[in-house]
Amino acid sequence: QKLAADTAELGLHPTETQLSGLLEQLNQLRRKIAAWIETQTLFMPEAAQERARAAQKGGVDGSAGVKVYNIPLWLPLALLEKGLKVGLELQQYEWKLREGQAHDSLEEVRHFLRL
Repeated sequence: QKLAADTAELGLHPTETQLSGLLEQLNQLRRKIAAWIETQTLFMPEAAQERARAAQKGGVDGSAGVKVYNIPLWLPLALLEKGLKVGLELQQYEWKLREGQAHDSLEEVRHFLRL
């Protein structure tokens, strides 16, 4: 989300330094997502099937023309919403991830309230 906001804030005449920094961040994120997709294919074949279905329908996938921050990660909850089966252990991992993100966000709010 922050990367999408940074891209939108560039304005009409960004400097070469701003462009190169943003491009480096976008490429780094694309590599991380590619590694995630590779790992996810091993442990969640349902996600690979859904990704292939979306690509056939012309949906968002990992292709070069798609903005990297719009590539779906197909976490367990998203697959459940599509009606696919996902193991309980993977659902619990996602829950722990979401819980950690919530704690981080609360800590950030607390920090700003102290200022």
